[in-house]
Amino acid sequence: MTDATMMGGLPPQVGRNERWMPLFALGFAAGVGAVLAVSMLQTPVSLTDTLRRDRASIELPVVPRIPMSLLPTDLSPPPSPVDASDAAPIRVPVPELPARDVSAAPVPSFSVASLETEFDALDYRLADIRTQSSGVPRLVAEAVPGDLEEIQDIPRRKAVFFKMVLPLVLIANERLEADRARIADLRAQEESGQNLNAEDSDWLARQFELYRVEEGDWDILLRRVDVVPPSLAMAQAAIESGWGTSRFAREGNALFGQWVWGDDADGIVPEDRVEGMTHKIRAFDTPLQAVMAYIKNLNTHRAYRGFRDIRANLRRQGAGINGMTLAEGLESYSEKGRDYIDFVRSIISVNKLRPFDRARLRDARA
Repeated sequence: MTDATMMGGLPPQVGRNERWMPLFALGFAAGVGAVLAVSMLQTPVSLTDTLRRDRASIELPVVPRIPMSLLPTDLSPPPSPVDASDAAPIRVPVPELPARDVSAAPVPSFSVASLETEFDALDYRLADIRTQSSGVPRLVAEAVPGDLEEIQDIPRRKAVFFKMVLPLVLIANERLEADRARIADLRAQEESGQNLNAEDSDWLARQFELYRVEEGDWDILLRRVDVVPPSLAMAQAAIESGWGTSRFAREGNALFGQWVWGDDADGIVPEDRVEGMTHKIRAFDTPLQAVMAYIKNLNTHRAYRGFRDIRANLRRQGAGINGMTLAEGLESYSEKGRDYIDFVRSIISVNKLRPFDRARLRDARA
């Protein structure tokens, strides 16, 4: 089933004042975006209203748009993947659970304190990741902490959330990089006249089917088997899950607000669902599954063809794949349209997420 997004009622684009000098536009956008986002996230009065949304149904702040020509292209390309045999993740366990019925009961989860204990034991600090003085531990949280909403210290809540999500995105991207490299190698073999062995042929056929690409269309396949920058995934997860505090995140590890339909679909019915609507918010057994489904959605859904085109252009130019630029392709992710793009960029900017696009996973033996 195709993961669905909210695509109705998109607002018209607002024209830019072309007489503004580019540097003034960038400075004004960054300054106003910072003020609005900081005000929104740090005002105690708006804490509950802002952070406990079931999805991005909030009124988004008006943030001045940054021209595409001024967006960053100076980030380094993602690092080469580590050998899969050397990439066993560290798992933060939760009690073994029976088969889950999300319509009957929430997913039991561990606490913020248990996650923070694991972070400390691994010497995991976001400041070190930003300066590239340390790698990201291969830590896979097996559920969203159920008590994140109880943390009233905003910097602490944000740090826990980002520390949880960042390794998940890097692990998913590492797998994609390994698959990209294998596809490119098999393409070279086939185009040189070599016959692929049965194992490689079967694996390649599965990739064409999984990414909904006509067999033999290598260029389209490689456009779809590609990474999503951590800064973008982290910003969207924060928006769509209310920093991990929404009911969907707590009960179903749903970090990105993906919709599903059908009685058999594993999802959670929104409390404020409009009469006549039949959608649910897709639920997952783990946050890593949510991250992987989100990336697959961006990599395959027709609504994000523009997103994939921007990413392919960045690769052709040898520019770093970064969240600020790729946010331009998310107009269909929310009914807020262009305002949603601006909001995602403001979250990236205010929370200094750009350096995470260059983050590396630690060696499994470190």
